[in-house]
Amino acid sequence: MLRTKRFNIRLSEEEYNHLCTESDKLDLSQSDYFRVVLMRKPMPSATVSKELLAINADLARLGNLLKLCIQQIADTPIKEQKPLIEELNNLKNDIRGRQAELKIEIMKIST
Repeated sequence: MLRTKRFNIRLSEEEYNHLCTESDKLDLSQSDYFRVVLMRKPMPSATVSKELLAINADLARLGNLLKLCIQQIADTPIKEQKPLIEELNNLKNDIRGRQAELKIEIMKIST
């Protein structure tokens, strides 16, 4: 969603500290926290947010490992590449399945 409108508010020190504390607990920006409260959406679980961040980090590491694997396949004699390529395709399919499962869970959390 494209956000083009700005809204400025003044907060007391106590209100500001509360906003900071609660947004930090949920690992949300202050703007995102304010939007969740404003739109009366359910608060995301801090545990779930941290788990999603961990999953994101895992996927980044997996991507780096796949790059390394692809480089190694390129250095492998052609006759030995077929089983490696089949393994990579299986891994790719597993990752896509997990991504679909994650999308479903994220949609449950965000609605």
